[in-house]
Amino acid sequence: MIAVYYYKGDYQRNTSILLEKAWYDYMPGQEMPLLAKDGRGKPVFQRGGCHLSISHTGNLWACAFSDKPVGLDIQEKKSSVDICKIAKRFFTEVEAQQVMTQGEEAFYKIWTKREAIGKLLGVGFFIPEKMDNRYTVEYFMLEERVVGALASDRKEKLWIKIIN
Repeated sequence: MIAVYYYKGDYQRNTSILLEKAWYDYMPGQEMPLLAKDGRGKPVFQRGGCHLSISHTGNLWACAFSDKPVGLDIQEKKSSVDICKIAKRFFTEVEAQQVMTQGEEAFYKIWTKREAIGKLLGVGFFIPEKMDNRYTVEYFMLEERVVGALASDRKEKLWIKIIN
């Protein structure tokens, strides 16, 4: 199982507290390992056994825990964004064409998929061609205008919980 925790509100000053709340819900009774960054800047636990990924958008913050590497991305849908212009600039020709014909839903699926796989691999938004087909991506909604994607190397049940 992969667990996704999210918080709505002023998270900027509370990220370490939010991560601890999520950890103790996910692993009751087990002390949270210290955080570090790997060679690419990705947050990792110093003691192995649990992987994490963190994302934020607007006033939402989220993290994912799993026993295998994961990549998480959440995005708030913004009506002021020129999705066609962005797609032409940053997506492949095939992806940009999907956005032109399918609109906002396709744009945010592609964007969150790219971000999630990029976080999983530690390579950022510009994932290598054909890499996206090697990973499982689960799409979900956190709120009416907030979408997310979680990338991993296997299909697994996704469990989503809000932190208060």
